[in-house]
Amino acid sequence: MYVKDLIKNRRTVRKFCQRKIPEKLLISYIESARLAPSGANMQPLKYMLIHNQQCVEELLQHVKWAAYLKGSYLPDANEIPTAFIAIFKDKTVASSTAEFDAGAAVMSMNLAAEEDGVGCCIMGAIDRTEICRILGAPDNLELLYMVALGYKKEHPVCSELEHDDVKYFLDGETLTVPKRKLSEVLINII
Repeated sequence: MYVKDLIKNRRTVRKFCQRKIPEKLLISYIESARLAPSGANMQPLKYMLIHNQQCVEELLQHVKWAAYLKGSYLPDANEIPTAFIAIFKDKTVASSTAEFDAGAAVMSMNLAAEEDGVGCCIMGAIDRTEICRILGAPDNLELLYMVALGYKKEHPVCSELEHDDVKYFLDGETLTVPKRKLSEVLINII
């Protein structure tokens, strides 16, 4: 698949099949993230792979899903992610661009996963303190994001944004994600 196709097909996935992702594949997503651009090449990000089912289930209690759907779209027990990747900033590395770096790393990770048919959900609405406690993260690491992963049980689609309403919604059984038109985001060609 070409990169542009991966970008068009990649959507946030919140419902997963329960087939385990091979550890080697999960590590390859961290490798993709590691190779992403980093401001001043400081590389402040660290990663933790969690694919032990008991730990995944414990972490689920400390993340929030699909806020626009008001709790109606929570994965049930046979739809939960089979892995998480935690993304940390190493506070001992002087970097003012860790958030930028995390965005680039997460997109690289997502595109690599999409190529393998693995869905991802980037999570920022998380209980960082409790997750760090569960994971035993050292004090020099600041948790930025969690990425939930699993083979896709759903296939969300894009639609054109109408009436400036950015909230994703269910159209029958299909999660639909409105996106602004190119003519609205491309402000000028000089």
